[in-house]
Amino acid sequence: MREKSKNRGMILFCMIFLVAGIVLAGMAVIIYFNNSSFKSRAVKIPATIERIDSYTTTRKSNRGTRTKTNHNVYVSYEFNGTPYNNIHLRSYTSSMYEGKAITILCDPHNPTDVDVEGMIYFPVILLAVMGVIFGTIGFVTTMILVKKKNKKKKLITNGKVIYAVVDDVARNLSFAVNGVNPYRIRCSYTDGMRTYEFVSENMWDNPEEDFPVGSSIRVYVDSKDYGSYYVDGYNRVSDYT
Repeated sequence: MREKSKNRGMILFCMIFLVAGIVLAGMAVIIYFNNSSFKSRAVKIPATIERIDSYTTTRKSNRGTRTKTNHNVYVSYEFNGTPYNNIHLRSYTSSMYEGKAITILCDPHNPTDVDVEGMIYFPVILLAVMGVIFGTIGFVTTMILVKKKNKKKKLITNGKVIYAVVDDVARNLSFAVNGVNPYRIRCSYTDGMRTYEFVSENMWDNPEEDFPVGSSIRVYVDSKDYGSYYVDGYNRVSDYT
Protein backbone atom coordinates (compact mmCIF):
# COMPACT_ATOMS: atom_id res chain seq x y z
CA MET A 1 0.00 0.00 0.00
CA ARG A 2 1.21 3.49 -0.72
CA GLU A 3 0.82 6.08 1.97
CA LYS A 4 0.43 8.96 -0.48
CA SER A 5 -2.62 7.38 -2.05
CA LYS A 6 -4.24 7.04 1.37
CA ASN A 7 -4.09 10.81 1.92
CA ARG A 8 -5.43 11.82 -1.48
CA GLY A 9 -8.91 12.43 -0.07
CA MET A 10 -7.68 14.90 2.55
CA ILE A 11 -5.36 16.65 0.07
CA LEU A 12 -8.24 17.04 -2.39
CA PHE A 13 -10.47 18.23 0.46
CA CYS A 14 -7.99 20.96 1.42
CA MET A 15 -7.40 22.08 -2.15
CA ILE A 16 -11.10 22.35 -2.93
CA PHE A 17 -11.79 24.49 0.13
CA LEU A 18 -8.71 26.68 -0.33
CA VAL A 19 -9.45 27.33 -4.00
CA ALA A 20 -13.13 27.93 -3.27
CA GLY A 21 -12.22 30.41 -0.53
CA ILE A 22 -9.85 32.31 -2.82
CA VAL A 23 -12.35 32.37 -5.70
CA LEU A 24 -15.20 33.58 -3.47
CA ALA A 25 -13.02 36.28 -1.91
CA GLY A 26 -11.91 37.39 -5.37
CA MET A 27 -15.51 37.57 -6.55
CA ALA A 28 -16.40 39.63 -3.47
CA VAL A 29 -13.64 42.15 -4.28
CA ILE A 30 -14.68 42.44 -7.93
CA ILE A 31 -18.36 42.90 -7.07
CA TYR A 32 -17.46 45.43 -4.36
CA PHE A 33 -15.61 47.68 -6.82
CA ASN A 34 -18.31 47.26 -9.48
CA ASN A 35 -21.09 48.12 -7.05
CA SER A 36 -19.12 51.01 -5.56
CA SER A 37 -18.66 52.44 -9.05
CA PHE A 38 -22.38 51.97 -9.73
CA LYS A 39 -23.33 53.67 -6.44
CA SER A 40 -21.02 56.65 -7.06
CA ARG A 41 -22.73 57.53 -10.35
CA ALA A 42 -26.29 56.36 -9.62
CA VAL A 43 -29.16 58.69 -8.74
CA LYS A 44 -32.11 58.05 -6.45
CA ILE A 45 -35.53 57.95 -8.08
CA PRO A 46 -38.99 56.70 -7.05
CA ALA A 47 -40.27 53.44 -8.49
CA THR A 48 -43.16 50.99 -8.13
CA ILE A 49 -42.89 47.24 -7.90
CA GLU A 50 -44.92 45.89 -10.81
CA ARG A 51 -44.53 42.18 -10.20
CA ILE A 52 -42.55 39.57 -8.30
CA ASP A 53 -41.93 36.22 -9.98
CA SER A 54 -41.16 33.38 -7.58
CA TYR A 55 -39.66 30.00 -8.41
CA THR A 56 -38.04 27.15 -6.54
CA THR A 57 -34.76 25.33 -7.06
CA THR A 58 -33.94 21.88 -5.70
CA ARG A 59 -30.49 20.63 -4.79
CA LYS A 60 -29.65 17.09 -3.75
CA SER A 61 -26.76 16.22 -1.46
CA ASN A 62 -25.68 13.52 0.96
CA ARG A 63 -27.78 15.24 3.63
CA GLY A 64 -30.96 15.06 1.58
CA THR A 65 -32.89 17.36 -0.73
CA ARG A 66 -32.95 21.12 -0.15
CA THR A 67 -35.53 23.39 -1.76
CA LYS A 68 -34.98 27.14 -2.06
CA THR A 69 -37.46 29.82 -3.14
CA ASN A 70 -36.06 32.57 -5.36
CA HIS A 71 -37.61 35.86 -6.48
CA ASN A 72 -37.25 38.13 -9.49
CA VAL A 73 -38.49 41.67 -8.91
CA TYR A 74 -39.63 43.98 -11.74
CA VAL A 75 -40.21 47.70 -11.30
CA SER A 76 -41.55 50.65 -13.27
CA TYR A 77 -40.25 54.21 -13.05
CA GLU A 78 -39.56 57.34 -15.04
CA PHE A 79 -36.10 58.77 -15.70
CA ASN A 80 -35.42 62.03 -17.58
CA GLY A 81 -38.97 62.00 -18.90
CA THR A 82 -38.75 58.47 -20.27
CA PRO A 83 -40.95 55.75 -18.72
CA TYR A 84 -39.44 52.34 -17.99
CA ASN A 85 -41.67 49.33 -17.32
CA ASN A 86 -40.96 45.77 -16.16
CA ILE A 87 -37.29 46.46 -15.48
CA HIS A 88 -35.52 43.76 -13.50
CA LEU A 89 -34.27 44.88 -10.09
CA ARG A 90 -30.99 43.42 -8.87
CA SER A 91 -32.19 42.70 -5.33
CA TYR A 92 -35.12 41.29 -3.38
CA THR A 93 -36.15 41.60 0.27
CA SER A 94 -39.00 39.96 2.15
CA SER A 95 -40.63 43.37 2.69
CA MET A 96 -41.27 43.79 -1.05
CA TYR A 97 -44.70 43.26 -2.56
CA GLU A 98 -46.42 44.12 -5.83
CA GLY A 99 -47.61 47.73 -5.96
CA LYS A 100 -45.20 48.94 -3.28
CA ALA A 101 -43.56 52.33 -3.84
CA ILE A 102 -39.81 52.23 -3.28
CA THR A 103 -36.73 54.35 -3.89
CA ILE A 104 -34.15 52.85 -6.23
CA LEU A 105 -30.69 53.70 -7.52
CA CYS A 106 -30.54 54.24 -11.29
CA ASP A 107 -27.43 54.40 -13.45
CA PRO A 108 -27.84 57.56 -15.59
CA HIS A 109 -25.60 56.05 -18.26
CA ASN A 110 -27.71 52.87 -18.35
CA PRO A 111 -31.19 53.64 -16.97
CA THR A 112 -32.22 49.97 -17.00
CA ASP A 113 -29.50 49.14 -14.44
CA VAL A 114 -31.26 49.64 -11.11
CA ASP A 115 -30.91 48.42 -7.54
CA VAL A 116 -32.00 49.10 -3.96
CA GLU A 117 -29.48 51.13 -1.96
CA GLY A 118 -29.68 49.02 1.20
CA MET A 119 -28.97 45.80 -0.69
CA ILE A 120 -26.14 46.92 -2.95
CA TYR A 121 -23.39 45.39 -0.82
CA PHE A 122 -25.28 42.29 0.33
CA PRO A 123 -23.70 40.00 -2.33
CA VAL A 124 -20.27 41.31 -1.32
CA ILE A 125 -20.83 40.49 2.36
CA LEU A 126 -22.27 37.07 1.54
CA LEU A 127 -19.40 36.09 -0.76
CA ALA A 128 -16.78 37.48 1.63
CA VAL A 129 -18.18 35.51 4.58
CA MET A 130 -18.35 32.32 2.51
CA GLY A 131 -14.81 32.92 1.26
CA VAL A 132 -13.50 33.32 4.81
CA ILE A 133 -15.29 30.16 5.97
CA PHE A 134 -14.11 28.00 3.06
CA GLY A 135 -10.60 29.45 3.14
CA THR A 136 -10.28 28.97 6.90
CA ILE A 137 -11.42 25.35 6.71
CA GLY A 138 -8.92 24.64 3.93
CA PHE A 139 -6.06 26.51 5.64
CA VAL A 140 -6.62 25.06 9.12
CA THR A 141 -6.96 21.53 7.73
CA THR A 142 -3.74 21.99 5.76
CA MET A 143 -1.92 23.18 8.90
CA ILE A 144 -3.20 20.15 10.81
CA LEU A 145 -1.95 17.82 8.07
CA VAL A 146 1.46 19.53 8.03
CA LYS A 147 1.71 19.31 11.82
CA LYS A 148 0.83 15.61 11.75
CA LYS A 149 3.34 14.98 8.97
CA ASN A 150 6.13 16.69 10.93
CA LYS A 151 5.20 14.80 14.10
CA LYS A 152 5.20 11.51 12.22
CA LYS A 153 8.59 12.26 10.64
CA LYS A 154 10.05 13.11 14.05
CA LEU A 155 8.71 9.92 15.63
CA ILE A 156 10.00 7.74 12.79
CA THR A 157 13.43 9.39 13.03
CA ASN A 158 13.84 9.68 16.80
CA GLY A 159 11.07 7.57 18.35
CA LYS A 160 11.12 4.13 19.92
CA VAL A 161 9.81 1.22 17.88
CA ILE A 162 7.38 -1.22 19.50
CA TYR A 163 5.28 -3.99 18.00
CA ALA A 164 1.60 -3.89 18.95
CA VAL A 165 -1.17 -6.39 18.29
CA VAL A 166 -4.04 -5.44 15.98
CA ASP A 167 -7.32 -5.51 17.91
CA ASP A 168 -9.74 -4.12 15.32
CA VAL A 169 -10.00 -2.65 11.81
CA ALA A 170 -13.13 -0.57 11.26
CA ARG A 171 -14.43 2.51 9.50
CA ASN A 172 -14.27 5.86 11.27
CA LEU A 173 -17.95 6.80 11.25
CA SER A 174 -17.25 10.21 12.79
CA PHE A 175 -15.48 11.47 9.65
CA ALA A 176 -16.26 11.34 5.94
CA VAL A 177 -15.19 12.88 2.64
CA ASN A 178 -17.75 12.84 -0.15
CA GLY A 179 -19.84 10.46 1.93
CA VAL A 180 -17.00 7.92 2.34
CA ASN A 181 -15.72 6.93 5.79
CA PRO A 182 -12.02 6.03 6.11
CA TYR A 183 -10.63 3.05 8.01
CA ARG A 184 -8.66 3.05 11.27
CA ILE A 185 -6.60 0.34 12.95
CA ARG A 186 -6.89 -0.13 16.70
CA CYS A 187 -4.04 -1.96 18.37
CA SER A 188 -2.54 -2.51 21.82
CA TYR A 189 0.83 -3.15 23.40
CA THR A 190 1.47 -4.65 26.83
CA ASP A 191 4.56 -3.59 28.75
CA GLY A 192 4.71 -5.55 31.96
CA MET A 193 1.50 -4.85 33.89
CA ARG A 194 0.43 -1.93 31.71
CA THR A 195 -1.38 -2.03 28.37
CA TYR A 196 -1.22 0.86 25.89
CA GLU A 197 -3.85 1.35 23.21
CA PHE A 198 -3.18 3.05 19.89
CA VAL A 199 -5.30 4.18 16.92
CA SER A 200 -3.95 4.73 13.42
CA GLU A 201 -4.62 7.76 11.28
CA ASN A 202 -7.48 7.65 8.79
CA MET A 203 -6.80 5.29 5.88
CA TRP A 204 -8.79 5.34 2.65
CA ASP A 205 -8.08 1.76 1.56
CA ASN A 206 -9.07 -1.19 3.72
CA PRO A 207 -5.88 -2.32 5.56
CA GLU A 208 -7.44 -5.49 6.96
CA GLU A 209 -5.82 -7.74 4.38
CA ASP A 210 -2.35 -6.65 5.48
CA PHE A 211 -3.26 -6.20 9.14
CA PRO A 212 -5.84 -8.79 10.22
CA VAL A 213 -6.91 -8.93 13.84
CA GLY A 214 -4.18 -10.57 15.93
CA SER A 215 -1.34 -9.61 13.60
CA SER A 216 1.65 -7.52 14.57
CA ILE A 217 1.94 -3.85 13.64
CA ARG A 218 4.80 -1.41 13.99
CA VAL A 219 4.25 1.64 16.26
CA TYR A 220 6.64 4.56 16.76
CA VAL A 221 6.35 6.14 20.19
CA ASP A 222 7.97 8.89 22.19
CA SER A 223 9.95 6.94 24.77
CA LYS A 224 9.03 9.52 27.42
CA ASP A 225 5.36 9.74 26.46
CA TYR A 226 3.57 6.81 24.84
CA GLY A 227 0.63 9.15 24.21
CA SER A 228 2.65 10.61 21.36
CA TYR A 229 2.82 7.91 18.70
CA TYR A 230 2.43 6.94 15.06
CA VAL A 231 0.88 3.65 13.94
CA ASP A 232 2.47 2.46 10.69
CA GLY A 233 -0.56 1.04 8.92
CA TYR A 234 1.12 1.19 5.52
CA ASN A 235 4.00 -1.26 5.92
CA ARG A 236 3.69 -4.79 7.22
CA VAL A 237 6.15 -5.94 9.83
CA SER A 238 7.47 -8.48 7.34
CA ASP A 239 8.39 -5.62 5.03
CA TYR A 240 11.12 -4.59 7.48
CA THR A 241 12.72 -7.99 7.66
